[in-house]
Amino acid sequence: RIIPWSSTRIIGSITIEATSGDFFYGPENWQVQKVDFYIDNALKATVTSEPYSWNWTTKTLGKHVIKVVAYGLNNDTASKEIQVMKFL
Repeated sequence: RIIPWSSTRIIGSITIEATSGDFFYGPENWQVQKVDFYIDNALKATVTSEPYSWNWTTKTLGKHVIKVVAYGLNNDTASKEIQVMKFL
């Protein structure tokens, strides 16, 4: 190995997408009502219908945390996050 990478690398813009199946933690009738997309704990977009996706086009360099929070009918929430390295 010449350059060891310990996180996901992104070059340029990326579309971040979440599906209802990504957040199936509750009862069988749990349905996603909206999804919030965060970069480094800053809200970037709220999407209220499928496909739950957002294009991250901001040019940046360095480590970032992508976090996605889904909200259900009864204000139930589920979230996932990942640390990435972004170039451009």
